[in-house]
Amino acid sequence: MDRDGALNADEFAIALFLTEKAKFGLTLPTVLPDSLRPSRAAASIGGGAVGGAGAGAWLVTPIEKNEADRIFATLDYQRVGLVSGAQLAPTMQASGLPQGVLGQIWYGGL
Repeated sequence: MDRDGALNADEFAIALFLTEKAKFGLTLPTVLPDSLRPSRAAASIGGGAVGGAGAGAWLVTPIEKNEADRIFATLDYQRVGLVSGAQLAPTMQASGLPQGVLGQIWYGGL
């Protein structure tokens, strides 16, 4: 989302969310919608970033976020709160998605 070359835990959760959607053949957004931006979704529902149903809720479910956080913790071995592209590449490549799709996830708004 901030295009700094690394992902924080929320950005990582979004990347995994988009990866899963792409694996099922869903079209990826060309611009990251507000419903995938945790701070905007939280602001619109007036609560935490991980939301439930309803307008303004973050599309990443609590279960998806918990799983993403578990994986993120294994990748963020320096415990700095960020994972680099090099750290993330093997996980993303394991999805089996074409490089172009993975590039769209990485460069498409994260």
